[in-house]
Amino acid sequence: MNETQWRSVASNLEQQFEQQGYRVDKLDDLEDEEGMGIYELTKPGTPPHYLHFLLTDQGTVYFLDSKRLSRGELEREIGV
Repeated sequence: MNETQWRSVASNLEQQFEQQGYRVDKLDDLEDEEGMGIYELTKPGTPPHYLHFLLTDQGTVYFLDSKRLSRGELEREIGV
């Protein structure tokens, strides 16, 4: 697993969302969720969305959802 790859993917996506007018906030309250990151995306007039990142043996996977997912929920959604 490559944390540098994850950070690069996250940085690129963060910039893309900011260019579209979203505020991007990294949520740091994960407990024992090594290899996972969540960003909250907010934009005036729209409900918040959550951008999830997960390091897997195949690389970095990201998933956008209207609700914040636990690691187990995320793994089910992406089929890991």
